[in-house]
Amino acid sequence: MTVCRRRNVLVSGLLAAQLGGCGIKGPPLAPFVRVPAPVTDLVVQRLGDEVSIGFVLPTENEDRSEPASLVRVDVYAMTTRPRFTPDRTLELEEFQEAATLVASVEVAPPPLPAEPESDGAAPAETPPAETPPVETPPAEPLPADAPMTQGSPVAVSEMLTAETEMPVDPWEEEHRRREEAEAEAAEESDDEDVPEEPPRPVMVPLMTPPLPGPLQREYVLVQVSTAGDESEGGERIAVPLGIRVPEPPPAPEVAYTETVVDVTWDLPTGARETVQAPVSDEPVEPVEADEPAEPVEDTLEADEPAEPDEDEDTAAAAGTDEPAGAAEEAAAPTSDAAPTSDAAPTSDAAPTSDEAQASDEATPDAGGDTSVEAGTADSGEETDSPAEEDAAPDVPLTPLESTPIVEWPPASTYELFEIAESDAGSPGVPEPLSATPLAEPSYTDQRVEYGVERCYAVRTLDVVGGFDVRSRLSPVTCVTFVDTFPPAAPQALTAVGSQGEVSLLWRPNDEADLAGYLVLRGLPGNETLQPLMDAPFTENTYRDTTAEPGVRHVYAVRAVDTAATPNPSESSDRVEAAAR
Repeated sequence: MTVCRRRNVLVSGLLAAQLGGCGIKGPPLAPFVRVPAPVTDLVVQRLGDEVSIGFVLPTENEDRSEPASLVRVDVYAMTTRPRFTPDRTLELEEFQEAATLVASVEVAPPPLPAEPESDGAAPAETPPAETPPVETPPAEPLPADAPMTQGSPVAVSEMLTAETEMPVDPWEEEHRRREEAEAEAAEESDDEDVPEEPPRPVMVPLMTPPLPGPLQREYVLVQVSTAGDESEGGERIAVPLGIRVPEPPPAPEVAYTETVVDVTWDLPTGARETVQAPVSDEPVEPVEADEPAEPVEDTLEADEPAEPDEDEDTAAAAGTDEPAGAAEEAAAPTSDAAPTSDAAPTSDAAPTSDEAQASDEATPDAGGDTSVEAGTADSGEETDSPAEEDAAPDVPLTPLESTPIVEWPPASTYELFEIAESDAGSPGVPEPLSATPLAEPSYTDQRVEYGVERCYAVRTLDVVGGFDVRSRLSPVTCVTFVDTFPPAAPQALTAVGSQGEVSLLWRPNDEADLAGYLVLRGLPGNETLQPLMDAPFTENTYRDTTAEPGVRHVYAVRAVDTAATPNPSESSDRVEAAAR
């Protein structure tokens, strides 16, 4: 290899190494954009004529990096009239152009991270000079318009007015273009030479044409990053408009015992009730009707004669074949059948002229059939007696299997709240006491704390088009729990007299708020007994050393609780004893 060729190879190798080490410069990369994660716990509720929007600010970005690049959250709303053939979903920019800015929530920047400590040796600390301690002033409360911090819950609200119920049509231009295109296509088809065909009948289904849907107000949250980029946070939620807002119930009534609080309320005006049971695929079981009682004659066997009763014995003693009761029934005329000639009146008094005339008219001729009732012999028609009508069994009611073609809206339910002072005038929604809406207008609260005041309010909840519509809160009912429940009366009191004293013993009470007992004493014959001590004592035994020997005394015991105003129980059973 020549020197020249060797030199060219060396230069080529150096050039290749240089190009391989540095690389070829390409087009610039797009800047990395951090987008905050959507808000969490998004809840949109309609409370009467007010819409409440609650959410929690994010603390991270979509790529899970922290803190979130977030400076502001804007809430937009737009009223539309949805179509049965849904229109194209609007892009975020299109929605913002047609919507109204309801609220803008400023978000404070996150705090700077703490500086890490240096690895080097810490400088020697110089002992500070003795100076009097300086009191740190208390932190001033943040103003009402201070920006929110990341991770904080936020609640904004909007009042529904006549202006908010005016719908807009963001797809108006698209609808106009579509109609123009359809009209042009129709004109072009008319201009073409097409042989005429006989008109065919138009098949119209037997149904009402669909009407436009009710008004709705759609809410969208837009998050703005520190770089000014906007992103949609959370789903778009539509609130129905133009509907009947349920009325709130009256103020609830509160009653409590030692262990539970019973809260009840009356139904509001216009409350929905259950119209039909939920649709089920299970077959309906027929209702079994009670079987009619069989006649007494059918229950007796032909071979076994009925046992004679007292009336038969009386009739036998009188020399007759029929019992006295049967004779009276045969003698007493009814309104539907006239007495036969064999029936004798049981009354000792002679019949009046009117009764005799009626008897003559009702008596059939000699040789006639006496078994035919009066009033039916001439007509020849059979008439059922009232006894036979009453004995006819009732027809059992069997529910028919059916499938409703109209599904009625569900019945109204209720939400019960405990209202605190901080909730008054707050746009946020307090948490209900029950995790699920209440189907009945009552609730049992297990929290009874004496000396504590609790305030209750309730509201109506209706489901309209799959969306929850709530009424305003009812008037608030407050109650302060006061212990007015005395303990039980002591049981099994016994008294034993001994030398110079009377010993008492009773069964101890098991109340948690028991303070002690009071022993009462008096003389026999006196209704009023006087306590032997000023304050209750905790033992369930007592020795009366002040009893006069040889004199019988009457004793009773009462239990007392620890309430602010002590509640004494009823007196125990009274016992008598005398000291020796």
